[in-house]
Amino acid sequence: MSERLIPPSRVVIHEDEVADALTQARAILSSGRLTNGTYTAAFEEHLAAHFGAPYAIATSSGSSALEIIARMHDLAGSTVLVPVNTNFATAIAVMNAGAQVKFYDSGLYPVFESVMEAIDSRTKAIIVVHIGGHLWPELGKLAEHCAVNGILLIEDAAHAHGSRLEGRAAGQFGGATAFSFYQSKVLPTGEGGAILTHREDLAVQARRYRTQGLSVGTALHVNHGNTWRLSEFEAALGSILLRTLDNDCQHRTAAIRRYHTAAVEGLEFPALGVDEVLSGYKCIAILDDAELREQLRQRLLVDGVTLDREVYSVPLHRQPIFADLVNGQCFAEADNFAAHHICLPMWRGIEFDVVDAVIDGLRRHVG
Repeated sequence: MSERLIPPSRVVIHEDEVADALTQARAILSSGRLTNGTYTAAFEEHLAAHFGAPYAIATSSGSSALEIIARMHDLAGSTVLVPVNTNFATAIAVMNAGAQVKFYDSGLYPVFESVMEAIDSRTKAIIVVHIGGHLWPELGKLAEHCAVNGILLIEDAAHAHGSRLEGRAAGQFGGATAFSFYQSKVLPTGEGGAILTHREDLAVQARRYRTQGLSVGTALHVNHGNTWRLSEFEAALGSILLRTLDNDCQHRTAAIRRYHTAAVEGLEFPALGVDEVLSGYKCIAILDDAELREQLRQRLLVDGVTLDREVYSVPLHRQPIFADLVNGQCFAEADNFAAHHICLPMWRGIEFDVVDAVIDGLRRHVG
């Protein structure tokens, strides 16, 4: 085992940011307002401005953001298309809102034909998940189809803070977007999430839903809401980390491009456009030989390199809780991606010599 262990990922918060967060934490404690205060309002303003949306609503998690989106668009009783290659929360959030989930095939990206085949007369929304921070090249095409046919396109951008494709950022393609700020994410506040919407009436509804459906200024609960608020501490940290998000994404994208230039036989990387920017939530690579993955993991560990866990190793159609939604369908792209991909070390400010060390290990052990 190498003396220097390269971790799969790290949460990096710089000392000046720590100092700033501590100063703001003292101010929050002195104010006596620990939730839904000025720091939350400021964070929402910063998010809206940064991602080019009229309204941003902070929530307790990415899961609650998705459920609120489903509720504020009245998706109960309708069909919502969900990719099988995603987190449990993507499907369960809309189910909790009373919608019927229908799966479509997806690997790193959705299979366009599978999406089209899944649409029926009850389809009211389609969720696209930006896996690892990659924006699907056909996302604009799907957005146009949804607009023409009156279908809501929801972006699950839990991995994609700062990702950009052809000049458009994650959150600028759909009618509503959900972000996550969980500690492993690109913008980590510990817990938390946010909604982007273009409609003021829906923003009002979203804020009502996150506070137990309570109408502002009254004692009347008018929506089936819940306790889905973000704390002032998390909001303050979010605003601090948002300041450098673009620069951080540029650095992670450069590190991923460095990985991509490595000529490693038996290993391929997703195509990356010249002007494309990735959030860098994961650095995904595809092994030609799926049976090599566990062996490679162990061999790299001896060299002091720890591979990150996959996104995702068990797609939703193979999760027991969703067995009744599969209906004998085959999701070949999801199964293929789940079996073949690996995630290389990646974090905020990752050093290029670390990337080079990982590349050296890959050249020794792949092929």
